[in-house]
Amino acid sequence: MLFDPKWEAKPTVAGMIAWIEETKDPNETYYWLRKDGCPCSQYAASIGTKFEYDTGVWTKLNLIARPYPFMNTSETFGNLLERLRASL
Repeated sequence: MLFDPKWEAKPTVAGMIAWIEETKDPNETYYWLRKDGCPCSQYAASIGTKFEYDTGVWTKLNLIARPYPFMNTSETFGNLLERLRASL
């Protein structure tokens, strides 16, 4: 089996920023409460891993991805991108 660089990929804020910039329309809506719609789950799949809510950087990414106000369950990737950049 050939080596896949995804096997060594680690989730980072900078990595999630790059993933959004390269693959998402800023006006695209995501649904934080749906596992298949959560941007953390989507990002994890793109780097060949799984989203583990309460571990390290995933906790930070999940808190940033949570839409505001909290009861609003949908958000745009453009707004998420702004929050991620502000967190650096």
